Amino acid sequence: MKKLRFILVLLLAVSGHFTRAQADPLHGNQVFNSEGTVSGSIIDSVSQQPIEYAAVSVISVKDSVVAGGMVTDENGSFKIEKLKPGAYVLRVKYIGYNEKLITDIVLSQASLFRNFDKIAISQATQSLSEVEITHYTEVMEANLDKRVINVEKDLTSVGGTALDVMKNVPSVQVDVDNTISLRGNSSVRILIDGRLTTMDAATLLQQIPASMVKQVEVITNPSAKYDPDGVSGIINIITKKEKKPGYNGIVSGGIGTGSTKPGGGMENFAVNKYNFSTSMNYQVGKFNFFGSYDSRYGVRWSEGKTYRELYDGD
Repeated sequence: MKKLRFILVLLLAVSGHFTRAQADPLHGNQVFNSEGTVSGSIIDSVSQQPIEYAAVSVISVKDSVVAGGMVTDENGSFKIEKLKPGAYVLRVKYIGYNEKLITDIVLSQASLFRNFDKIAISQATQSLSEVEITHYTEVMEANLDKRVINVEKDLTSVGGTALDVMKNVPSVQVDVDNTISLRGNSSVRILIDGRLTTMDAATLLQQIPASMVKQVEVITNPSAKYDPDGVSGIINIITKKEKKPGYNGIVSGGIGTGSTKPGGGMENFAVNKYNFSTSMNYQVGKFNFFGSYDSRYGVRWSEGKTYRELYDGD
């Protein structure tokens, strides 16, 4: 009797064991528990390429608790295991992509495995009405071998010439005769865009408008490539690389008064001194054509005395 009872208990146990058995459709083996699995792969909706390190999580519909999650591997694949039977929502998140939600995921004793072959997510796009990029440049930049003065930031040079720009450059002096000196030494070499000019530096700089000057480089310790023998330093004037065709120029003039004869009173004062100068520039493509003209007229009086003694004989 005891032997028969033992056989009945054994049969009931084996029957219950096989009743809980479920088939895994992915691997074809038997899983003897009530834990479910959600798997699949994440791809880009446009390129159809797998997305690595995408965050995939399974959220319980009942209490909104994350039941499981992981990040995708190099093939974009994921497999979230040990899920209890119930209703879930699959959430996919990745930087730069829209969030993907898949609902109606139900795991039961009859179907504990849910496989998504490919889940495509799209890139997040945002339209901007206007983008403003602001770049600020210091007025003076100090480098190892030179100092750079950004003339565009110097409002005191607006409307003048390149010679007026030089008057505002630190350690550079321009005297009344338009002689340029660096740290009190007039043996300075003037370059225009790195090239040496054969014209007089002051005359050339008077013909270049300040609006065409971009930077002024002051090189107090020039290297051997500048052939610095006998010079106190080098001033390199860098012009703007604009290709706007057109004319520009400067016209100046003056008049003066003075006595018509020595010792004359106020009634003898008259306008008798005139000066006029102009410089014009025409730019077309990569070429600049420029010229200048100066004229001066004036009446001047001078007075002198001579004392002389003559001796005859020895």
